[in-house]
Amino acid sequence: MIKNIFPLSAIIIFIYCNSSTPGVQNYSIETLMSNSRSTGGYFSKNAAKLIFSSNRTGVFNIYEFDLSTKKETQKTNSKKESYFAQGY
Repeated sequence: MIKNIFPLSAIIIFIYCNSSTPGVQNYSIETLMSNSRSTGGYFSKNAAKLIFSSNRTGVFNIYEFDLSTKKETQKTNSKKESYFAQGY
């Protein structure tokens, strides 16, 4: 009986792994790589601006967001090295 458990479990795992999951959408590599992350988020002393890091250009750069005008300004423009906001 024990001898039959391993082949039977291997067959069940093989069948389960080969079954497709309905409702799962496949994404292209371009779509996956176009996702950006943001980190940090530090307010200025007067709470008028927010500084953060984002990798939307491919590497992390520092951005400043003016809360009153809703204008975003890129503060660093690195193509190779990442820069992270550590505070305002």
